[in-house]
Amino acid sequence: MSAEENKIMVRRMIEEVWNDHDPSAIDESVAPEYFNHAAVVEHWLGLIPEAVR
Repeated sequence: MSAEENKIMVRRMIEEVWNDHDPSAIDESVAPEYFNHAAVVEHWLGLIPEAVR
């Protein structure tokens, strides 16, 4: 993916997910195996698996 394609993807995510409040748009841009390493311990233990979405 080129730098320009990355910029388009980020802008789209910001517009659709944050500005339009549409978390379902995340599924189109984020890999299913994505793991947020900055999440709290509860996420690491699998107690709140969907909370970051």
